[in-house]
Amino acid sequence: MASRKLLYIIAFLLIGAVANRLQAQAFPDVGASSSDNSIDNILQNQSQNKQADQLQIPKEMSTLFSDSYVDPKMYHLGPFDVLYLSIWQPVNLSTLLTITPEGSLVIPRIGEFNARGKTLDSLSREVIIELQKHINKNAQASLTLYKPRNIIVYVNGNVKQPGLYIVSGNSRVSYAIQLANQTPKEETAQPFDIEKKELEKDREKEQRAFFGRQGATDYSLREIVVKHNDSTSDNVDLLKYNAMHVDAANPLLREGDQIYVPRRDPQTISIYGAVFQPGSYEYVKGDSLSTIINIAFGTNQNANDSDVRLVHVNANGNVTKSENVNLFNIQRHISPDIALEPGDGIIVEQNIIRNYFGAVAITGEVRLPGTYGIVPGKTKLSEVIRQAGSFTDNADTVDGYVKRRILGSDGNSIDLIKQTQNMYKSSPLNLEDTLNFDLQTRLRSGMVAVDFERIFIGGDSSSDIVLQDGDEIAVPKNLHQVYVYGHVQNPGFISYIPDKPASYYVKKAGGEEESAAGDIKIINGKTLSWDNSSTGTIHAGDYVYVPKTSDIPISAKQQETANLLTGLLVVATFASIIVNYILFHK
Repeated sequence: MASRKLLYIIAFLLIGAVANRLQAQAFPDVGASSSDNSIDNILQNQSQNKQADQLQIPKEMSTLFSDSYVDPKMYHLGPFDVLYLSIWQPVNLSTLLTITPEGSLVIPRIGEFNARGKTLDSLSREVIIELQKHINKNAQASLTLYKPRNIIVYVNGNVKQPGLYIVSGNSRVSYAIQLANQTPKEETAQPFDIEKKELEKDREKEQRAFFGRQGATDYSLREIVVKHNDSTSDNVDLLKYNAMHVDAANPLLREGDQIYVPRRDPQTISIYGAVFQPGSYEYVKGDSLSTIINIAFGTNQNANDSDVRLVHVNANGNVTKSENVNLFNIQRHISPDIALEPGDGIIVEQNIIRNYFGAVAITGEVRLPGTYGIVPGKTKLSEVIRQAGSFTDNADTVDGYVKRRILGSDGNSIDLIKQTQNMYKSSPLNLEDTLNFDLQTRLRSGMVAVDFERIFIGGDSSSDIVLQDGDEIAVPKNLHQVYVYGHVQNPGFISYIPDKPASYYVKKAGGEEESAAGDIKIINGKTLSWDNSSTGTIHAGDYVYVPKTSDIPISAKQQETANLLTGLLVVATFASIIVNYILFHK
């Protein structure tokens, strides 16, 4: 402790010595004869000594950071605050000054100033007045904060870790509360816990979209009290500060401040509808309609601010009064603001604007591919095909398809993996079926069930579908071929002939190899779905696959063997019963 004090004294003496030397150069022989102390002599000495023209700002000043701007009228000075004094008229001089542990600011050959309990603004004015007395009545200078001191504050009440905290002198109350509410790093969560938290976040997100954050904290954000060493105190309203940037609602801290955070008051005011942050907020005496609107971050672009419903509810939960008010006039001070009471509810009605215009894209074999406007839910597929000039001669009017974005009820894209996990949690499927379901669900492509052949060749208008905004219509080119591969002699494209079976195309490919399983598979060229029947209908663009024996899944073999064994066991059991019956009756 003694060594620390000695270091402070040495540092203070060094600063004083440097400052005295600079002041001696800037203000030579202050207090001597008037002729030696004239402003002309000072300026003459300044011009002769170039080294005294200006003290350069230290490089380390650029490394100082702050969590907020400092308002000179709000910042209260204290020991070890470092100030920056700059004089530019009639002399050019800059220097760093530190407030002493006693709370004084000493400017060599100018005087000592009491900084206790004073703001930076008030002390700055005192210093400038004294400079004008000692140099010139027209002297121009500034006194600014160069580096704020560190201070100790105490946070208690309903926080996770009450106690003493060291913060910067330009920190606000909210920062100290944030420190007191930090929790140690949690232990590694188990997969089930992580999944549970993700589900809870999803539910909270859905609820928050309509009802805001209901009771997000169990501690108050609007009735915090800060007591200062000078027996004064400030009321802190963090919601008002965040939404309205009122500095007084979240003041700068001082040495020894005691911050008390009470529990969240059950008395609330609710606001819903067309505001950016709907929810239930703590009630503070003096709250008005415009205050709560601001705390909810204002109305959004869909708000009907000329028709806001205000509902008054008594302590028993009964509606005592319901009125419509014009928020537009209140915000422009045309009408008086409205005082609120605990339990009041605010509904900001919104202008319902439905978007009746949408667009779809059409690509492939139509005469005018591109983007076309539609009325979602009304415009039909055939109408857009007509607008696109109908099909070209090379169009495959059988395998055309429509793809649609997979969206949730909120209009946002769905996380298919997460949705799949939620789907099969309570499914009755066995293990193999569950794995297949999981794969198929993840691979969903948004394909719309539509039969181009029935609509455009068969003329069945009842099969026509209505389109939605963002749909993609694709009309492939008719390749007039089928691709045969797998265990055939000569895999490749085979010219398509209508009504020919799969065996025809396999034969055209040279026939099956010896290793082939003899089980021909047909893959639909549009949907990529498999047809296990080799006698299914084949269209141009389809695939014919011939597997070999090992291509048949082991699980299928095992199932087939198990079925055979089960059948044999049943037969043997039945035969045993008959034999025993005959022997018994003999």
